[in-house]
Amino acid sequence: MVTGKGRKGQALAYAVAAALGVLLTGLSKAPTRLLLDRILPKPGEGPSEKDRAAGRLMMSLRAHTTSGTVYVSRVGAHKDPGYDGTAVMIGQAALALAFDADRLPQRAGVLTPATGIGHALADRLAAQGFTVDVAPATS
Repeated sequence: MVTGKGRKGQALAYAVAAALGVLLTGLSKAPTRLLLDRILPKPGEGPSEKDRAAGRLMMSLRAHTTSGTVYVSRVGAHKDPGYDGTAVMIGQAALALAFDADRLPQRAGVLTPATGIGHALADRLAAQGFTVDVAPATS
């Protein structure tokens, strides 16, 4: 979700995060969950196929290494992030775990998809039309 630049964008980002926190808290308590169930969309009332086809996603992350180098990684697709994009990401992660064992990083514990599936997942997502890019930051 793009919230804009500067203080206004930052304030909007914090407001959205706070609203999501309030919503999740409300859904976790029986009395408020009953109220929210009356207000929130019912199963099957999500976006239309046309709206989903117009969806886009782009995640951009900045990482600062201990040596001071800054990298920017981007993952994006011309897919709705709430439905189609998520389904493709989950499906490709499962396929990579099932069929690409020889390409998986040798790690153990609780891992993120990037550290646990790595290049096998990135390659599979790219084959599905996703943009997967990591590069040193230019500024």
